[in-house]
Order: sequence, then C-alpha cells, then structure tokens
Amino acid sequence: MSVAIIPLSEATIASLLGASPNYGTESGLGAWVAFGGELNSVAVELIRYKHSPGPGGFELRVDS
Repeated sequence: MSVAIIPLSEATIASLLGASPNYGTESGLGAWVAFGGELNSVAVELIRYKHSPGPGGFELRVDS
C-alpha cells in the first residue's frame, strides 16, 4: 500500500538510513532504485522509478 511521497534524494535517504540502495528494472515500469526493511514486523519500502511522473521523491510503501 502506498502511503506517501518522501521528497528526499537517493543520497539523503542512504545517509539517513546508513544503507545502500537496491537497483533493478521492472517490466512495464522501467528502472528503479529502492530501500527496504522491516518496522514492527511490517515490510517497508522506499522506491523511485526513474521515469515516473508526478512529484519527485521516493514512494513510501508498506505491506499490510
């Protein structure tokens, strides 16, 4: 489930989390960069698609 757009750069998120991003390509959506982990046993992901329209930043997603 998408929760919010976080208007931070890849470098800023990497610094704040102390983590390296993952990179990949998804069919139909193109190249992406993402950070992920768990909070209280819930999967959390920050993802940005290279060619996505709309406000810049990372989409915050949680699995419910």
